[in-house]
Amino acid sequence: MYLRRSPKSMKEEEKGLSTQAIAEGEPLSWLSEKRLLSQRLAHLQRAVARLELEKTELKQLNAELRRTLEQVERERRRLKRYCSGRSLPDACGSSLSDQHKVPASRREESHTRCSRRLAELQNQVSLLQTQLAREHKCKQDYIECCAKTSQELSDLHRELSCSLAAVVREPEAAVLEAETRKLAQPL
Repeated sequence: MYLRRSPKSMKEEEKGLSTQAIAEGEPLSWLSEKRLLSQRLAHLQRAVARLELEKTELKQLNAELRRTLEQVERERRRLKRYCSGRSLPDACGSSLSDQHKVPASRREESHTRCSRRLAELQNQVSLLQTQLAREHKCKQDYIECCAKTSQELSDLHRELSCSLAAVVREPEAAVLEAETRKLAQPL
């Protein structure tokens, strides 16, 4: 993602730097290119830092969601075992052997409560799975964005290194101007 500047805005920037450039004895275009590339590099570095922070927050949220999902899954399995007639105590504390002594209406009421609770937990599991899938997608998007930003930083570093090496090899105005034009192309 290169910064795109209109020729008008670049000229306005160059006018602002012309006094400084003349005072320092450097060509105007090299100073403006150096400044623009430095600004772009600083912007990309801030973006990487922001993305790293978001990554950390997403990891924490993901871990929290996994713990909640595991807890809900355990509760759902426990209730499912209970509702299918396993020997877990019911909400009143009675076991299955005691249920023969309990009236049928009370057993139905308990079964209805358990069925409702099971449905609620299944709904909660479904919601948590959906939220986990969204977080996973967000994490994938973040990784893609980081890769893109990293590639841009690498490309910018390579371009600057090559231009600097060329100018150091041949410190002539023509070489400096050619490198300036080359660096201005992506802008």
